[in-house]
Amino acid sequence: MHFSIPFSLLLLPVLTVSSPVALAPTVLPTGQDVKQDVYNIDAAVKALDASVRAFNGGTPQTAIVEGTPVLLSVAEIHRVNRVGFGHALLALPFSVQDSVDVINAVVSTG
Repeated sequence: MHFSIPFSLLLLPVLTVSSPVALAPTVLPTGQDVKQDVYNIDAAVKALDASVRAFNGGTPQTAIVEGTPVLLSVAEIHRVNRVGFGHALLALPFSVQDSVDVINAVVSTG
């Protein structure tokens, strides 16, 4: 039995990965998006802190179940961090004001 795959289909993954994607500037994240990501990360860290403080431990048999809120909080930090990282990578260069806003957001959440 012989399967024939058109040569153009073999090139499809290469062409898809290597082709530049031109996104309209309105689609790309802005400095304000990155600033909001800083606040989202801060909120997730505060939620983790609250869930850790509420965690009283448990027996080895129940610790994972009782610690689920802590695990979910860690997962949320990871999620919002990945979103923020993606926004920071995709954003066009910031204006001076956007840069100042992002820096102020970082300082105010520290």
